[in-house]
Amino acid sequence: MRLLLPQNFLKAFAQCYINKTYAVPHWSQGNAVTERSFRTFHNILAKYINKDQPDFDEHLEFANFCYNTSVHYSTNETPFFLMYGRDPIFCVDLILDPRVREPVALNDEAEIKQKLIVSLRQAWKYAAESNRDAQLRAKTQYDKLIRNPTITIGDRVLLRNYTGKVGTSKKFHLPWKGVFRVIGIDGVRVTITSCNSPQSNPRIVHINQLKKCVEPLNFEPACTNPNLDQEESDALVEVNAEELIDEPGYSHNIDNNVEKVNDKGTEELGRRNTITKYNLRKNPKQKILILNASARMK
Repeated sequence: MRLLLPQNFLKAFAQCYINKTYAVPHWSQGNAVTERSFRTFHNILAKYINKDQPDFDEHLEFANFCYNTSVHYSTNETPFFLMYGRDPIFCVDLILDPRVREPVALNDEAEIKQKLIVSLRQAWKYAAESNRDAQLRAKTQYDKLIRNPTITIGDRVLLRNYTGKVGTSKKFHLPWKGVFRVIGIDGVRVTITSCNSPQSNPRIVHINQLKKCVEPLNFEPACTNPNLDQEESDALVEVNAEELIDEPGYSHNIDNNVEKVNDKGTEELGRRNTITKYNLRKNPKQKILILNASARMK
């Protein structure tokens, strides 16, 4: 049931320590903690849901309880303990030891609050230290698989293709588009320009979206295009490429370039017409007359 709340109330509620952020979905590098939690729930629910009926909502509550009462590898504690400052009480605990349901032997309410706050702060401190150690271990394992990028200025590269057509399967699409030329590198930001359209504006993309083109091309473009191909343009949009306007050394206004070329051609043609041409033959008309006279004498 949807509750109809005034818009001002929603705005005020959103200001209570709530910060709206955006992240790339299904991408571990965008929001690693959330994606790893989703993966854990997916693995749990996949073992209990029915194949023919999506009844995951019936098992979600139990999966959530198991997740909150299990010791996490990164914090070495359970989320339940970090939230309430005590371990959960299971049914089996009451069967094995009925004294578990007895209250804590503390009569002073202030003393109970003090002990609870101290225990929670200590638990949060140790959990944060354990989490940092787990992050360093994960980074060490991840760095073992990283290869130093071999892309340098002047290399031909291919751009990762995220585009697709309606009615076709993505698994059959070409994974790379291009060819592009690297004209600048600033850390992980690489400036590229299209080899088929060198007059188009250069673009800045992340280095992990590029692949070095090491194979020789079987063909060379007969001519370059003033504008980007639609497929290359769509691929650049999908990787959020940043377009550079008025980059020095590149011509971007095609209409002005065509007018300048036409003006230069007209000026060159007029200059050629005004130049007096030098004839290497001496008195060509007189030579013709002499030949005609000699022919008559014969």
